[in-house]
Amino acid sequence: MELFGINIGSTMAALMLGWTMFQQFFPYHLSCLLELYTLQIAAFFYPYIQITFPEFTFDRLTRSEAYVTIPNYLAAISSATARRLKVDFVKENCDSVLLAMDDYEEVTGVFHDVKVKWSSMKTVRPSQSVSFYPAADERRSLTLTVHSRHRELVTSGYIAHVLKEGKAIPSRNRQRKLYTNNSSSEWSMCNATKWSHAAFDHPASFDTLAMATGLKEGIKKDLVKFSQGKDYYNSIGKTWKRGERIIVFSTNYIDSFDPTLIRRGRMDMHIKMSYCCFQAFKLLARNYLNLESHELFGEIEVLLEETKMTLADVAENLMLKSEDKGAESCLRNLIEALEQSCKNEAAKLEEVVKLEEATTKLKATKSEENVAKMESTVQVKEEEMGEDSEKCVAAPTP
Repeated sequence: MELFGINIGSTMAALMLGWTMFQQFFPYHLSCLLELYTLQIAAFFYPYIQITFPEFTFDRLTRSEAYVTIPNYLAAISSATARRLKVDFVKENCDSVLLAMDDYEEVTGVFHDVKVKWSSMKTVRPSQSVSFYPAADERRSLTLTVHSRHRELVTSGYIAHVLKEGKAIPSRNRQRKLYTNNSSSEWSMCNATKWSHAAFDHPASFDTLAMATGLKEGIKKDLVKFSQGKDYYNSIGKTWKRGERIIVFSTNYIDSFDPTLIRRGRMDMHIKMSYCCFQAFKLLARNYLNLESHELFGEIEVLLEETKMTLADVAENLMLKSEDKGAESCLRNLIEALEQSCKNEAAKLEEVVKLEEATTKLKATKSEENVAKMESTVQVKEEEMGEDSEKCVAAPTP
């Protein structure tokens, strides 16, 4: 065994010595040709193609957009299969971490039943600049390896798909912020800006929004259509934006607003909120009471068809305000509120009917008085006309 180890050591030493002598005494141009032909021969038997995405562009001044975008797409694959990972991006609230594969790491993916392999490489070269503290020139790149028979699929479809998804992922995961102007007294401060922001982490979503199902789906489809309509807006010659338009118009008195704000083309969608329906009530019951069904739902459905109650009033009755009261107690409170609302509407309707009857009687009385006044006026006119005719008859002939 010792003899075998000695033989291996001497063999390796001989190979290293021979390689060193070969590099020193073999002509450089011949070594380049030898390397070129060796790679061509190896490529003849190697059925895979490789596409490299360097970190920097050819001018070495800016980072390649593709190199920045591709790790976003590979984040899910890397976090599940890669052995060496690095934290590439962290949100301000530290709730989301984007993991990327480290240097000299490989991951495998599938696209349309085609196996693709991504590898992260790094080459270190001595710095060419003169400095007291010379730093090595590190050049990173991402390499895509795929079988040559799938060249057309990769070059025409897969790369475009990776870049598109890589740009969309950060947009979906970015931190939403609310901006406001700083006071003018802070503009002159060091490193001060005219804007300040706060993280927007609102718990409301379309799932928690109490609204009729058809109206909610219509709003969601409109927003999705707009978010994917950049090419469509360009084709019709309009700017793809809604930043200066009224998206949600929240008011009960729309007639009091300036007509220029609500003219045709200023509003993308006019949302008319109705009173609470049974579908919206079921969503509120699920959100507030964690109930999908209950024996009192049938009675509530009948009452909601008979009376009108806003979503805010329904939610107020469904909110748990103490530990002693459960979901059934809240539902019974809502039933009492709906019944009381029915009584109030009936009383209002009765008052309206009485008011209409009184108005009708008043109009009839006034019309009789007007007729009497007109008759007396006509009678006076007739008497005056009779007196005038008598005067004309009694007048002497000239």
